[in-house]
Amino acid sequence: MKLMAQHEGQNDLKRTMKSRHLFMVSLGGVIGTGFAVGWLYWLTWVITTAMLCSLLLETT
Repeated sequence: MKLMAQHEGQNDLKRTMKSRHLFMVSLGGVIGTGFAVGWLYWLTWVITTAMLCSLLLETT
């Protein structure tokens, strides 16, 4: 109870987003999207290559 009494008056947080916060959130979104697209491109290339190799090995 003593801890709650100490923290009751300390709820005056600033709940605003500055431009730098918005910039960092958008930068994270761009990096995350680029990472996902690059990973999917790489995965598609690997799967296609593996399928072609398996077809070539089966026919020989």
